[in-house]
Amino acid sequence: MKTSDVSESSTATLEGMIGSMYEINGLQSPESPMLLSVLSDLATFTDYPLQKVIHELHGLATMRTAPAPTLEDFYNDVPMPKGLTKEGIKAALDATQEMMAVLNHEIKLFTGKYLHELIQGNNYSGLVSNLLTVAIGDHTIYKPYHDQKHPDLMNDIDNIGLEIKASNKVAKGGEGHNGTNGWHMIACYNLNQESGQIQFTHIEIAELNGMKSTAVSDWKYVGSNVNEEGTQRTETYTTTPEGTWKLRHGSVYINSILWPNWSNLSKQAWRGGEIPQHSPWYKSKSI
Repeated sequence: MKTSDVSESSTATLEGMIGSMYEINGLQSPESPMLLSVLSDLATFTDYPLQKVIHELHGLATMRTAPAPTLEDFYNDVPMPKGLTKEGIKAALDATQEMMAVLNHEIKLFTGKYLHELIQGNNYSGLVSNLLTVAIGDHTIYKPYHDQKHPDLMNDIDNIGLEIKASNKVAKGGEGHNGTNGWHMIACYNLNQESGQIQFTHIEIAELNGMKSTAVSDWKYVGSNVNEEGTQRTETYTTTPEGTWKLRHGSVYINSILWPNWSNLSKQAWRGGEIPQHSPWYKSKSI
């Protein structure tokens, strides 16, 4: 079902909002006075659950702003695990942005504060990661596997796993608690402090060698010491320079609006070997 940013709506009445929802979806607005059945009728016409229709009406009535859609800035040559497509990734990114917009809107109505003002940054990124995992499961053949075990998603047809991590730091390397083998996706996002909404800026995908791999591992162990306050962070693994090199050259999506000078950033020229042909930074030697 198609919806519209309420800021573009010129009506303040409930009937007017319902009429706008009909028109947005290419349908003729019901006559006034409207019967209660207009919402169930709209659900039937658009093939969406009634609860979704009511949810969108609530968003219009409470002035929820729709998130900006993901751009078409995908790099087709970047290797991805079998069965994963850029169309599926884009749909999952948009769905995650919408879910976060709804959460932030509702929490702001209830508490007067946005979600990022109420929880720690690592917990916020963890929530984005979890919602993205669910969204990828809804839009691709990769389905949620386990919330506590590796991997996060599994393509049961080809027996291929995919681990998901979200970060508010662009060009983020890999980080995890196990240094696992297989495919990894790092989803970097921008958090708008004024609206509380997120927009994905950068998606990295690469197949990494785990700590237990027979090949040279793309992970290194990071110890954890007790700080002055007597607390200790969870022990983690981060990618080596070579592992980070794989991820960054596996940049399948780069938001050119939020990062217009991305291709010119000298810090993106890392060690790790010759730039692979699938990389967004590859330049043919024949040119």
